[in-house]
Amino acid sequence: MLTNGSLPGFVHKMTEDKPMINTPLDTEEQYRLIAEKTSDVIWLLDVMGKSLFVSPSVEHFTGYSVEEYLNQTIADRFTPESAAKAQSLLAQSVGRFQEKPGDPDSFRVAIELEYKCKQGGTKWGELLVTPYCDETGRLIAIYGATRDITERKQAEEMLRESEEKYRLLSENATDVIWTLDLATERFTYFSPSVEAIRGYTAAEAMELPLSKTLAPESYGRAKAQIKESLLREARFGITPDRLRLMEFEEYCKDGSTIHTEVKVKFTRNKEGQATGVIGITRDITERKQAEAERERLIMELKTALNQVKRLGGLLPICASCKKIRDDEGYWHQVEVYIHDHSDAEFSHGICPECKVRLYPEIFSKPNK
Repeated sequence: MLTNGSLPGFVHKMTEDKPMINTPLDTEEQYRLIAEKTSDVIWLLDVMGKSLFVSPSVEHFTGYSVEEYLNQTIADRFTPESAAKAQSLLAQSVGRFQEKPGDPDSFRVAIELEYKCKQGGTKWGELLVTPYCDETGRLIAIYGATRDITERKQAEEMLRESEEKYRLLSENATDVIWTLDLATERFTYFSPSVEAIRGYTAAEAMELPLSKTLAPESYGRAKAQIKESLLREARFGITPDRLRLMEFEEYCKDGSTIHTEVKVKFTRNKEGQATGVIGITRDITERKQAEAERERLIMELKTALNQVKRLGGLLPICASCKKIRDDEGYWHQVEVYIHDHSDAEFSHGICPECKVRLYPEIFSKPNK
């Protein structure tokens, strides 16, 4: 069995394929120093999966000393899922190599496994596995290197959770989320909610260019806004978080149109240059219809008010007969003048005083 400080067979095989290096240290010493100093974990297994060698860096990686690690089984070393994956990979690789002896490419593989740590918790390692053969090509061991990829896996998991969160928001939002490539004017993404407001599936909507999505006036205005924004950036510098709010008329699958309110901002490459647009579209057709109805009612009211005839100013009236003089000097009965200058109508009756004056035999005194 090989120990941590000696890899004679391993070194012998490697030096057969590589020229000797002119150095005061012998070859075995060189490889021993590499194995001990590298941050990756170097290891060697027999064909049954028993550990023959592991570099000291394993302690920094898992917390286990070299001796502790060498005494562990695969089940001790990995989480259950990764242990099963490691056992399966070992069996499959050995089987393939035995079917094609001397073909190392049938064995070489990279795999990600989750290691148990001595102080609790786990770490992820990326394993590069290579066959180790004797002079006849017979597989006698497996060697490889494990690199700590825990931070990368954590970042990937955070990204996956973030993508899942935004995917759920996108798929369940009533507003339509979309992205557009500026160079081609082609859409690169539509959230499923586009079907509810325009009738197109997300895939169908992405097949339509911007010119076939917006009505002509809206398309021309969108192009002008993009051009103006790019010119503004060229002159005054980039404002990465700048949002624009616009209203457009968009085509539906059935040929009708809807009114939409759109919030947009540029997406950018690594150099900060605008390469696309991301937007959120809201259907405001009902709101626009309500606004149009409100404007119609206001206009009708204004028209009605303009048609109402009003009396105003000083009216010259006779102190005796109560006739009113018009602007041309003619005198008119009060009823005639008011009828001609307003929409008022008259109904005639007799006041209490006139009743007594005109019909004294019936009304002796006015009613109170």
